[in-house]
Amino acid sequence: MAKITGKNGRVTVDSTVIGVTQFQLNINNERQDCTNSESGGWREGVAGLDGWDGNLQAQYDSAQNPHDDPPDIKPGNILAATFIVDNAATNVANGTYSGNIFIDNCQISLVVEGKVNYTVNFTGNGILTYPTGTLD
Repeated sequence: MAKITGKNGRVTVDSTVIGVTQFQLNINNERQDCTNSESGGWREGVAGLDGWDGNLQAQYDSAQNPHDDPPDIKPGNILAATFIVDNAATNVANGTYSGNIFIDNCQISLVVEGKVNYTVNFTGNGILTYPTGTLD
């Protein structure tokens, strides 16, 4: 089984490549409890609504203001986004998650002896398209 590293990951927001240092996607389902007196003392459930959220972290680049349009990363905006696991792979599309994101908040972090970073927290707005196939 081939392993991959994060060095070739890539994120685009509103068709603009963002120089991320990290991104995280959380894909979930809201399980609905249907336990009743016939459950024999064990909890039972059924699948509810699917959803997704996550965050990305990037270094503030003086040549690319993340709040300009594009990519227009501001709380309340809904933007198209792609999250690529391995941009150097032969079949890049096979390692791509995509969907619309609702920007929940942006955090700017400045350290005197370091780089200026920002974090964007988002919630998926609609369907998340999963990767298919292999990366090679």
